[in-house]
Parts: sequence; C-alpha cells; structure tokens
Amino acid sequence: MLGTATKFDRIKGYGFILPDDATQPDFFVLSRFILEPKCRRFLFAGWRVEFDPVEVDGNPQAHNVRIISRPIAIQRSVPTPGGVK
Repeated sequence: MLGTATKFDRIKGYGFILPDDATQPDFFVLSRFILEPKCRRFLFAGWRVEFDPVEVDGNPQAHNVRIISRPIAIQRSVPTPGGVK
C-alpha cells in the first residue's frame, strides 16, 4: 500500500501514515517497522512510503515500511503586498 507520512516523533519512535486510498484510516507506525538502518528509522511529514497494512488488536498498523521519496521543501518568506496587518 502507498501513503504519505503525516507525523513522526523521533524521540518516542512512532508516527502516522496517511494512505493514498481515502477509504482507509491513518496507519500507526513504529520505528522498528521502518526498513532502514537503525540510525535512520524515522519519517518526516511529506515523505512517500510503501508499507504492508496489518491490523493489531483492531488497530491499523504499518509494517515493512519502505521509503520511496524524501522530498525536501524549502519555504521562502514572500513579502505581502501592503505589509502584514
């Protein structure tokens, strides 16, 4: 299944993935299920992932999470015409 990481707490080691299929709920993911070297088992919001959906105690979880793309977004401040009010 494909999805996009929405939140991830690197300290606590868990986060959420929003699947591309809008009929599915958000999937909970633990860092240990991210298929990366141990030092890089984390996600940032906006990263595209592929994962295996699993139901644990009635809750949707993502296992075998593979990172597909790591977009880097740089926001630049743009002055507002007339200044900020």
